[in-house]
Amino acid sequence: MRKSQPDIVIDGTECISAKPSGIGHYALGITSGLDALSEDGILSYSILLRKKTADHLKHLPLDNLSRKYTFGSLRRNIAHQIVKRNLGVTMDSLLPKGAYYFPAFHALPMRSRTSAVVVHDMAYRDIPECVTQYHVDRLTRTLANTVSSVGNVIAVSEFTKERILHYFDIDPDRIYVAPPAVDRELYRPMEAKRAKLIRKKYGVECGQYILSVGNLEPRKNLVCLIKAFSTLPASVLKDFSLVLVGADGWNKEELERCIHEATSLGVAIVRPNAFVADEDMPAFYSGAHGFAFVPLYEGFGMPTLEAYACGVPVLATRVPSLREQGSRESAALFVERPHDIEEIAAGLLRLVSINANERAGKRIAMEQHLSGFSWKGSALVTARAVLGESASDTLRTYQEATANPLNAATCVMA
Repeated sequence: MRKSQPDIVIDGTECISAKPSGIGHYALGITSGLDALSEDGILSYSILLRKKTADHLKHLPLDNLSRKYTFGSLRRNIAHQIVKRNLGVTMDSLLPKGAYYFPAFHALPMRSRTSAVVVHDMAYRDIPECVTQYHVDRLTRTLANTVSSVGNVIAVSEFTKERILHYFDIDPDRIYVAPPAVDRELYRPMEAKRAKLIRKKYGVECGQYILSVGNLEPRKNLVCLIKAFSTLPASVLKDFSLVLVGADGWNKEELERCIHEATSLGVAIVRPNAFVADEDMPAFYSGAHGFAFVPLYEGFGMPTLEAYACGVPVLATRVPSLREQGSRESAALFVERPHDIEEIAAGLLRLVSINANERAGKRIAMEQHLSGFSWKGSALVTARAVLGESASDTLRTYQEATANPLNAATCVMA
């Protein structure tokens, strides 16, 4: 392995997990991009993580990882109390050397290191009713101080950047936009027979279906989706199921009631019987007739890219971040009002009526859209944010020399 400088230390204490969240998937995607940059000799990177999650690294394809640092519970608790109470104490002497990348809203208290923190959305301010009170309280206490204390801020979309500027007095030049991408080796159309066997492993053996992916929580707007699906004509409900893939979230009592009411009327609402592993997700996307993603709010919305990569037509709500990434109208169908059950139902009818020719046409548009996103491109933006101006010339020269078609966010920062 070739080690080079400068070194980026990734704080994986809140992201490395056997069952990563959306934020965890984003952090791992950026890490894979940094791994590729390390292979090219542009930088080196290390990961700081909790001792109890250290074994998860063994299963990740990070061939160029420089070093693994473990963070004991005592140090983590000290850091948590310093941040929680805004004590103004730093932990520089207790942390490894390097420039720090914090991928999940929070930064360790330090003073002498260059650093950047990712803000995925401003939901706790924009729609606090759809965020747990714990997270509302925590981000209210800490995020303003975090944004002001780190070197730079990374947003996952132009929409999120705009919301950060709306709430915080921060120089726009300190906000870098590094959107998610998708692993094209994993997310791609899967042969039907193999996909069917994988879904069977999870107890999902329905025929034609519409897929929805996301944690079962209010922000994902699944109650409106189920109600809209339940109003479809009997001829459609006879042939189609609605498959919900996602971990249990919070405040899902209304959702569970809605599922019970729908299934008691004979509407096929199907959930896997276990947590779906990342490597099995393409089997669910590939077998779907369409993908319905109708959240009330998103910082970005990674599942839409995953669906595109598997060649599945998408119905999405036109919330700002999804409108931003779904700018090619030919790639997706849109719902203007996420609370409008009749409009969602009309969108679902359009989705189930897509024929083979239309599907093929949309696949072309999907591929064109996906070409604008890459983990390596967003990792390069991330490196520039984390390392600051001292490394900008080197990274810019690398970008120009490789002539890599990076995402639009990279071009903005060039």
